[in-house]
Amino acid sequence: MPIAKSKAYHREQMVHRLLPVIRVTGFHDMTLQKIVTRAHVSKVTFYKYFESFDDLVAQIVSDLVDYLQEEEFPTQVTQENYLSAFQHISLKTFELSAFISLRFQTDLAADYPELANQLERAILTREQALTAFYEQGRTLGIVADVDIAMVVYRDRQMVPALVDRHIGDTADQVAEMMRDYMVLTARELLATKYLEQFPLTDFETQVAALSEKIQDSYQAL
Repeated sequence: MPIAKSKAYHREQMVHRLLPVIRVTGFHDMTLQKIVTRAHVSKVTFYKYFESFDDLVAQIVSDLVDYLQEEEFPTQVTQENYLSAFQHISLKTFELSAFISLRFQTDLAADYPELANQLERAILTREQALTAFYEQGRTLGIVADVDIAMVVYRDRQMVPALVDRHIGDTADQVAEMMRDYMVLTARELLATKYLEQFPLTDFETQVAALSEKIQDSYQAL
């Protein structure tokens, strides 16, 4: 006898289907009909798991905050693990930007200021951890003497814009965009002798997997 899926599972699945749409369109153009069509459910089913559109938005923000708060930085930074962590963190920056667009944040701030503040706090906390990670790399001689705060700020502005520009492209085109940007960032941040070691051998595999995930998420738009 099959095991019934939990309410939390169904909410998570609907959020997964709807995030790409809301990222692109924002909230102002969303209707219940668009929601149920994209989520592949009836209106009755939607209201079985969500009390309202506000409830859906709150769940989306909650899921994004949880993902932002997931452990991604090594508890102890060493010369041996730094480049691997650097590559992983660069990829996660793109994955986050695939679902948190500038339009998404603008609409969220206009319509749901408390949720927008909650998301902004989580983003800032990650950026502070990212800055500390780069500074640790500089202490180890891995990161060059560059303006770290400017690099972190640029990522916040540029990466979502790049993802916006490539929505609808093939996975190969998305992969090329990510590869070019991450290599450019590495050239700016890493000291010369460590730059020669980047990217790592699994870089292409990881970029390809993430680009396919992003492309698959948006192909039904």
